[in-house]
Amino acid sequence: KQWYQRRVRVAGELGVPGLGGRNGLPGRRGRDGDEGDAGARGDAGLEGGTGELGKAGEGGEVGTCSQTCLPMNDPPPQNDAPACQCDTHILTMHSQSSDIPRCPVNWYSLWIGYSFLLIYENGVSMLQDPGKAGSCMEAFQPSPFLTCDRGEECGKDFRTEKSVWLAAEESEAPMGPIKDIEQAEAHVSRCNVCMGPSAIQTIHSFSPAVPKCPDGFSALWTGYSYLMSVLDDLSMVTPTDSGRAGQGIPTNSPGSCNPVFQ
Repeated sequence: KQWYQRRVRVAGELGVPGLGGRNGLPGRRGRDGDEGDAGARGDAGLEGGTGELGKAGEGGEVGTCSQTCLPMNDPPPQNDAPACQCDTHILTMHSQSSDIPRCPVNWYSLWIGYSFLLIYENGVSMLQDPGKAGSCMEAFQPSPFLTCDRGEECGKDFRTEKSVWLAAEESEAPMGPIKDIEQAEAHVSRCNVCMGPSAIQTIHSFSPAVPKCPDGFSALWTGYSYLMSVLDDLSMVTPTDSGRAGQGIPTNSPGSCNPVFQ
């Protein structure tokens, strides 16, 4: 007899979990995925800081003024006329002759008159800037002002009262005695008060050469630097008195540039 033995496998109980294994090596890069859908709009970001100052821009072209700013010989528009929309400036021109000077292009005349410089009375002098409208009197009067004292008494043509007017002569020869106002009026320079759209700047070269205009400016006229109006004081008290009175003219004023040297 032979005996056979058959092995029978029987499932045992679940064992204890083993220890974790080591990390594997990185795998290869996968293929790019498809493009996703657009995301939702994000919230507004914080306000940025102030940027640095930019470079200065180029100068603009010369603007045009409304019709009322154009040159004309008629009086300025009345109150019922449309107002001038451009920037306006006042310029007083002196011919240094008996001829009435013409206003520059794009300027028109406000009034014409006689070139008045200075009034002197009792040791006090008052200068009118030749570049301002106050230096152009519509009428020639040797004593254009009235003097009043503290006692409320007013008068004119005092012994010490003198006025200085821009002369109309180009000759250095002395002028003879003048007998009346009409004769004196012929020796006084004429002037014209003009209004226009341009700012005025006066440049002095401090040399015999004519200075160049700054960028953006064009020349209206060239002339000679005029700095002070001086009056001979005939009422000198002692021989040591200088016998003169006067005031200076601002060098940035058009009145400090006389077309004619006298």
